[in-house]
Amino acid sequence: MKLSIVIPCRDDAQVVACARSIDAPAEIVIALNGSTPTFVDALRRTLGDRVRLELLPRPNRSLAAERGIATASHDSVLLMDSDCVFTPGSIAAIDSALAAGDGDAEVFKGDIAFDCGATRLSALVARSRQRRMAGRLNAYKPPLAFSRRLRARLGGHFFDARLPWKEDADLDYRVRRAGIRIVPVPECLIRHAALSPLADLRSSFLYGVGAAIARHHTVPMHPPERSVLHSFERDGAEAAVYLVVSNGARAAGVAYGHARIRWSGGTWLDELAAR
Repeated sequence: MKLSIVIPCRDDAQVVACARSIDAPAEIVIALNGSTPTFVDALRRTLGDRVRLELLPRPNRSLAAERGIATASHDSVLLMDSDCVFTPGSIAAIDSALAAGDGDAEVFKGDIAFDCGATRLSALVARSRQRRMAGRLNAYKPPLAFSRRLRARLGGHFFDARLPWKEDADLDYRVRRAGIRIVPVPECLIRHAALSPLADLRSSFLYGVGAAIARHHTVPMHPPERSVLHSFERDGAEAAVYLVVSNGARAAGVAYGHARIRWSGGTWLDELAAR
């Protein structure tokens, strides 16, 4: 198997379970961005030679993913998140799709299932995320696989170092603009760990910050589909109320991002993108 699995991570201990769920002889590259020496040492002790660690000094998910892709040993790359695990046979399914597909014109997208967790609120978060993704085929990670030969068609990079958040939306936009086909691989299924409302709302806030940064750099993206009315019609009042709160967190992130850019005179952006 000539496949490299790239997992960006900062300090998420769940990356161990992620790496252990890999049931195929693929290369595993964990791109650690801003990780503490203690965390790095713990991963080396726990996972040993099964994985290769790439170390970046600053937290930046885009840079971590790009470094992992660039240093991978194989042309075919599968992107994964540290808080997800593969179901059996998923990697073999992606590898088969890559072998049968057109690496110069296609990317390959697996499915993701969100763990409901043990509380009503975590189940609400899982249902909200699952519903937002239902019926939408996109080039978001995880799980997303492609040939590195696509880099030239995507503007010379897969992930923009200037965008520490919203990096998936940027990649999805450029994939579609370039006319690259997104091929579904339903036999590849990963499971996302349960999320608390606080963790999910923090993500919404950071997506908002990322949207503000993208706007500052005039990076085009498709607008997010976060209609409260559609949520109410589809899932009821509870889900709609939660989406109102989530949209509020995103709006707060946008406002925060614009304020930080303005107050810093742009130096904050330089710090975020520093290699």
